Amino acid sequence: MNYSLRILSIITLFSTFVFSELPKGEAERLAEQAYNNALVQEQMLLDANKGKAEREAEEAHNRALFEEQRAQEEALLEEVRIKEAADEAAKRDYLNAKKAAGFGLAPITNDHTANHTRCDNTEVTFSLFDQYSDGFEATLSFDGTDMTGNTGDTFAFCLADGDYTYTYACSNYCGEHSWTVTLGDGTTLSSGSGGYGDASAQTLSFTVDSSGVPGCTDPAATNYDSSATFDDGTCTYPTPAGGDCGAAVELTLPVEGLAATTTGMGDDYSTSPCNSSYMGGDDYVATFTLDGDSFVSGSLADCSWCAMHVTTECVDSATSACATIAGGSSGGSFADLALGAGTYFVTVSTWPSPQSTDFTLSLSSAPVVEGCMDANADNYDANANSACADCCTYSLVQGCMDTTACNFNADAQQDDGSCVLPGDSVDCALALGDGASGDDTDFGKYYSFSVPEGTLLNTTVSACGTAF
Repeated sequence: MNYSLRILSIITLFSTFVFSELPKGEAERLAEQAYNNALVQEQMLLDANKGKAEREAEEAHNRALFEEQRAQEEALLEEVRIKEAADEAAKRDYLNAKKAAGFGLAPITNDHTANHTRCDNTEVTFSLFDQYSDGFEATLSFDGTDMTGNTGDTFAFCLADGDYTYTYACSNYCGEHSWTVTLGDGTTLSSGSGGYGDASAQTLSFTVDSSGVPGCTDPAATNYDSSATFDDGTCTYPTPAGGDCGAAVELTLPVEGLAATTTGMGDDYSTSPCNSSYMGGDDYVATFTLDGDSFVSGSLADCSWCAMHVTTECVDSATSACATIAGGSSGGSFADLALGAGTYFVTVSTWPSPQSTDFTLSLSSAPVVEGCMDANADNYDANANSACADCCTYSLVQGCMDTTACNFNADAQQDDGSCVLPGDSVDCALALGDGASGDDTDFGKYYSFSVPEGTLLNTTVSACGTAF
């Protein structure tokens, strides 16, 4: 209004000293026009002031948004710095320094996080896995929370330093399950897998130590770290003898009553060219080598729903062929299996239940010896186990010397066991007369009867029970 008052004052003076010299009508018209122009200028000034205030408010709002966005970007960069820290000790020092300064770490966001608050202790995540991703049919229980679901489901907890335990309970498809317990940087605190028997109910533990040094604390492990203050689940161990094809037990035949077990060997293989049903449990692997063509015999005993697979290569190799399999509810056996020279794999495994078993293994071999195996021959070879073709020689005439046989040979000088007695074949049937009868000792034989030509056929043949 100050602007309009000054403008109106100028208009009044202008009217007084200028317009007074004009004709009356013209002076009034010019005065009115000047007044209207002043009102327009006043409104323009008001609009200008209003626009300036709005722009200043908008700029202040934008600055606030910018500062907020910059803070968010800085937080994201901080997380990236943590993840990309190459040196683990530097990473721990960095996190501890942030914690000492009063900054917490945001928990992992997922469907199971009760409320997305900041964690000022240590973020620990349980992750579930199922072999076929068709459901985790078990329960992990920790801190009053029962965890189940499917592959990819995670459960986050904010924990203070200390020792913790959790449990696994399962009744169906237990062999499909596994899980991990990890820190935000991927360090594994605990892991496990389901199974049957004792493995269907487990109690496990882990330690949270924000100021400690993670690593393998088991001196028996290949990657034991003497500086580690808590075990991060990364321990690796030498494969036990028989644990897989790379650590197969080398057998020297014969092997008599080898007592062994599949327990602790790991379930490394699930298919076999012999029978995959007996590859559902833990696996024990051995090899044997034949220097030449041989007959091999073997047995598997004292086990439950077990089998031994004899293959030309490691049992899961795409080019492996099955030589034989022997198994069943308590084992099995085979005899005189003809094998060529070379190395063969013997894999002992079970059905998915019982998962593992003790067993007793026996294997033997005999080199193939080809020769005449007829004891009547002049060149009979008592060591031969493979008959040669037409290699036997005789000084005496061979043939059937039983006069009741259909193939009796009157010229034979030595019976060769070739006699065919009546009833032994259709060409040498046992003749039945009128009223003939027999008992169960006569079963499995061939019989014949005749009817005189021109005689009305009125003959009955019957077999009842164990006689006819």
